[in-house]
Amino acid sequence: MARSRRLAVQLTFGTAFLVALPLVAYAMAGDLDTSFSGDGMQTTNVGATGSASTVVRLAGGKLLVYGTSGSGMALVRYTNGGNPDTTFGGGDGIVTFSALSEDNPYNSLSVLQSGKILVAAEADTAGGLAKLALFRFTPSGNKDATFGRGTGKRVIGFQKSFYAYDLAVLSNGKFLVGGEFVRTLVDDQFMVVRLKPSGAIDHTFGGGDGIVRTNFSAGTDGAWRIAVDPQGRILAGGWAEESAGASKWDVALARYTPGGALDHTFSGDGKVHIQLYKGGDDYIYGLRLEGSRVVGGVYTKDSGGKERIALIRWAANGTLDHTFGGGDGKVITTNPDNMALQDITVDSAGRIVVGTYDRTVSQMVVARYRPGGTLDPSFGTGGFSLTTAFGSGAFPDGITIDSNKKIVVVGGTSSMWAAARYLSS
Repeated sequence: MARSRRLAVQLTFGTAFLVALPLVAYAMAGDLDTSFSGDGMQTTNVGATGSASTVVRLAGGKLLVYGTSGSGMALVRYTNGGNPDTTFGGGDGIVTFSALSEDNPYNSLSVLQSGKILVAAEADTAGGLAKLALFRFTPSGNKDATFGRGTGKRVIGFQKSFYAYDLAVLSNGKFLVGGEFVRTLVDDQFMVVRLKPSGAIDHTFGGGDGIVRTNFSAGTDGAWRIAVDPQGRILAGGWAEESAGASKWDVALARYTPGGALDHTFSGDGKVHIQLYKGGDDYIYGLRLEGSRVVGGVYTKDSGGKERIALIRWAANGTLDHTFGGGDGKVITTNPDNMALQDITVDSAGRIVVGTYDRTVSQMVVARYRPGGTLDPSFGTGGFSLTTAFGSGAFPDGITIDSNKKIVVVGGTSSMWAAARYLSS
């Protein structure tokens, strides 16, 4: 199945300069920010092997990061200086928690307007059906006693297995969880669930059970990312299997009305299905909105097994945006080879920032594209940051622009959480 794939890529750069005057080192866009943990990098031991998956920016340059901790989950809050925030959790900046015997966190972290922290995860017990686990914490990292009958936690069953991948909070306090609903052993569907602020399922959404399911193919379809546009319409992006059991996936994107119906003003039926490489694999791993336009960051692999960075931009009506890329709304970066996109964000200048892998040495790399889709030569070397020198097995997962307009990437090493901050200008 396509879900939760973690890949790495190789990228090396060599540049020599010969000048008559002494060299002076200047910090440039794409360099590690040495004001973050002294060298731009931070690793954190959360008590068991795990990795960070999602990062959210907070006021004052602080960062909130969510990920795995053994079979459970953890939150870590970092100061603007890149160190665990001792005012959060038990005094070490770390909060660990769990729902059932096996918990699987993906991208589902959000901070509410009140400052409270909302987390969603897929929770399992041996031989049982997956359940939706919801957690709410106070801004300081304590369990919110006003949620889940004083426990700060709710666990909800849907009588079917599913995967809970992403979370979006609405302006009225309700929230959406997107993922993958298991219909049969070979047929999964896009899933979007709406819940009330209390964590109860909102039965006014969709067909009356609070859950919207959408088929793209006869195989496994999954919504890895969700977003809400300024009109309240819901975007869900991920993958659609080419056919049942094919083990080859294409880009899939759906837009829904605020009430949960497919929006037929988007691509005619509310759905978009795109194949970048025949015989390859394509998944939306990053999804961002630029007003009414939609940007998809795509992990793609050609039929020969080479990984690429791909970006797709759609207009408000679901057609490809012909002002992007080479005029077809798509950008595929073929050089260097084997760059595996994991997430994207868009900065205040409209530039698309990509978190990706250096495959051979398993290190984080960041790429930046100008608003029109060309690599930004003012960033790093030819649009790519230099390889980040974490320990063995480092990989990126989530990316954001922090409150200081710097780029933050989180992921893991072979044994610890990893975070890096890069200069953006």
